[in-house]
Amino acid sequence: MNPQYGPSDIAKRGEEIYFDSIQDKLEPAHNGEYVIIEVENGGYTYNTNPLVALKEAQQKYPGKLFHVIRVGFISKP
Repeated sequence: MNPQYGPSDIAKRGEEIYFDSIQDKLEPAHNGEYVIIEVENGGYTYNTNPLVALKEAQQKYPGKLFHVIRVGFISKP
């Protein structure tokens, strides 16, 4: 894990990316699916199965840090 990011930093960055650039692309058409967000560059994958989405993200962004959000189940603070 990158030493500059702790668990709360990963969650905060993932949510920022989601609300700023992903939410409008996925909601409401993909509500209930899981989005895996790479927190350093903002890349993401999504799928109905969170494990499939995570494997896709790990292949696409090897060695990176991820935050998981269920689409449509989080609201902006």
